[in-house]
Amino acid sequence: QDEGRLRPGETMVITSAAGMVGCLAGQLGKHFGARVVGLTSTDEKVSYIVNELGFDVGINYRSTADLDAAIRASCPQGVDYFFDNTAGDQAEVIRRHLNPGGRVTQCGLVAHYNDSRPWGQSAKFHGQFTVHHHVPRYAAGRKALADLLGKGVLRYNRTEFAGLESAPEAFISLLQGRNIGKFLVKVA
Repeated sequence: QDEGRLRPGETMVITSAAGMVGCLAGQLGKHFGARVVGLTSTDEKVSYIVNELGFDVGINYRSTADLDAAIRASCPQGVDYFFDNTAGDQAEVIRRHLNPGGRVTQCGLVAHYNDSRPWGQSAKFHGQFTVHHHVPRYAAGRKALADLLGKGVLRYNRTEFAGLESAPEAFISLLQGRNIGKFLVKVA
């Protein structure tokens, strides 16, 4: 709520919406009364965010021929708040639909993780969100999220891998985008 100053009735768009951060961001957006549109990479993930988490719209960016048209159709009043987990091409398309006074939280750079040159090496970037900027508020944040989880307002999916020897499989699956929610490796 503090980061995006989201108000009821506004439109929020989230990239990497089926990952753990995107799932929570979208559910919080719904909790605060926003219309939530999530972008993700498979029809299975679209179904999850819409049918199980309550997002208003899910877009499979890989199978959508014209992402610009899909954003325009899904956000007919424009985008008020963009929670960006990816950067890259998707973000550029979504930013074109920001309303005057629209806000962007840059949380992740998934589109640049495999770049040979680190993204933004010669750029100055202001406004990137990281939980480490909010250390004094950890306890209050954990309590607020735990309360919402306890009330059933927030839900999440997790996949557990058994044993440390399964860590490479979990990591490769994560990098291939096969996660919905959180991947955990149980070592004991």
